[in-house]
Amino acid sequence: MSPAREVELKLEVPADSLHRLFRSSLLQAARKKPSKPATLVSVYFDTDNLKLRNKGLSLRVRRVGRRHVQTIKQESGESAGLFARNEWEHQIGGRQPELDVTKDAVLRSVFSKNVRRGLKPIFETRVRRTVYPIRSGDSEIELTVDKGKVEAGRQSAPLCELELELKRGESAELFKLARVLAEEVPVQLAVKSKAERGYALVAGEEPEAVKAVAVALTPDWSRQAAFKAIARSCLHQLVANKPATLRGDPEGVHQMRVALRRLRAAISLRCGGGQAVARAASRRRTTAGTEAW
Repeated sequence: MSPAREVELKLEVPADSLHRLFRSSLLQAARKKPSKPATLVSVYFDTDNLKLRNKGLSLRVRRVGRRHVQTIKQESGESAGLFARNEWEHQIGGRQPELDVTKDAVLRSVFSKNVRRGLKPIFETRVRRTVYPIRSGDSEIELTVDKGKVEAGRQSAPLCELELELKRGESAELFKLARVLAEEVPVQLAVKSKAERGYALVAGEEPEAVKAVAVALTPDWSRQAAFKAIARSCLHQLVANKPATLRGDPEGVHQMRVALRRLRAAISLRCGGGQAVARAASRRRTTAGTEAW
C-alpha cells in the first residue's frame, strides 16, 4: 500500500499573539465550530546514533485519549513552510512502536533487526491542540493551533505554531489563507517540523547560518513549476537564517542577502519567455554553496 501524502503549511506565531489569532476574521468566519481542545503527548523514537534522522525519517507514538497512534514520516527536502511528506500511520496497542504493521518496501530496508532493537524514546512533545475546519473555495483545510513544548531529558523549548493541512483541493489555498492571517496576526513561515526541533534539542544544536541547497530541476519543467520550486528554496533559506541573524552571526545576514538575490534572479527569469527558469536552473544545479539555486 502506498503511503499517504501529507501536505501542510506550517507557521510560527508568538504565544502572546494567540488571542489575536482566535479573534481573527478567518476563525470568526469558520463555518463549523472548532474541535474541543485536546492535550497530545507524542514520543519520538530513534537509535543512539540517530539512524532514522540520518535517513530522513521520524517515528513517533502519540497518545490520543486511550488510543495510541504510530506515525512514520519521510521528509521530502527543504521547503518554505510547505511540508509535503510521505506518511505511514497506524493505530497500535500500546506505547512502544509496532513496526510489523508497516509493510512498505521503502521502510523495510531502514528498520533492520539492529535498528529495531536499538530504538528508544529520545524526546517528546506536549501540546494543547485546537482544530478549526475551514473551507476555502473548493478546498477543505484544517487549521490546527498547537501550544506546548518539546522536551529532551532536562532540556526543553516552547512550541507555538499553526498548521494549515490540506484535506482536499489545491495547495495554493494554504498560502491564500496564510496571507489572510498575516494581515491580522504576526505569523511567519516555519521551516522546521516538530521532529526537527526535537532533534536539534537532543543534539544541542545552536542556530547556524544556512547556505543554499541546489534545486534539482530538468529542462522539461514548465516555467511555473520551476519558479515555484526555486522560490520555495529561496524563502526556506531566507527564513532559516533568521535565528542565526538574531544571534548576531554575520554569516546569517549574508545568507539572507544571498536568498534575496536568488529570489530576485528567479523573478526576473520568470518574467522572461518559455522555459528560461528551468533551463537556467538546470545549468546551475550542480554548482555548490551560495551560487546554487
